Amino acid sequence: MALMADWLTTVRQTLPRIGLMVRHMRPSLEFPDVTSIDQALLESLGIEAVIWDVDGTLMPRHGREVAEPFREAFRGALAAPGMRHLILSNADEARYRELGSMFPEIPVVRAYTTPRGVVGRTLLKGEDSWDTAATLESRLSDARALRKPSVALIEIALGQLGHPPRNSVLMVGDQYMTDIAGANLAGIRSLKVSTHAPASFPVPVRVLQYLERVCYRIFHAARPESPMG
Repeated sequence: MALMADWLTTVRQTLPRIGLMVRHMRPSLEFPDVTSIDQALLESLGIEAVIWDVDGTLMPRHGREVAEPFREAFRGALAAPGMRHLILSNADEARYRELGSMFPEIPVVRAYTTPRGVVGRTLLKGEDSWDTAATLESRLSDARALRKPSVALIEIALGQLGHPPRNSVLMVGDQYMTDIAGANLAGIRSLKVSTHAPASFPVPVRVLQYLERVCYRIFHAARPESPMG
């Protein structure tokens, strides 16, 4: 049930804005995988901060480490001088906390709608910005997680990164409708990679991924490439 609720939440959040999402699903740049991302590329584009998707981008769904073919490129990107990094994921609570353990030196960010408005949450170096377990339980009781695509979620991420110029921020992800459309709507750059280990995703998610690829081919594939501007 948790799995079904997870992907259904994304669908319910996206459906009312499906036309808007389709219009904004064209990436600034597209590569087969993250091995094409290196310091030279980031410098040439004037990138100061990278927002990463994880499942399907750096590893199979719910993997426990960056996939071996991508490790060197990922480490190289992290080592770029002055570059800031952040992880955004549509994962559930358990996976979110697991990502915090896997990437202790990178902020892992979520955002929630609450009666007090949209609030962010960050895991970094073993610390949860929502403090104690009692506080976490209390906050989660009246909070609804925002999921990509969400401009508000990107805004929370930009705040965590120190509000760099938007054209200096790059979102890297494997999904046109969530990662790419969300980034484009927020005015940051977007880089699309092919989904790694697609068979690791459940059938409903793979069906949605297929449908978004069909939408992309219909509405965008025949058009000229968009510049990275």
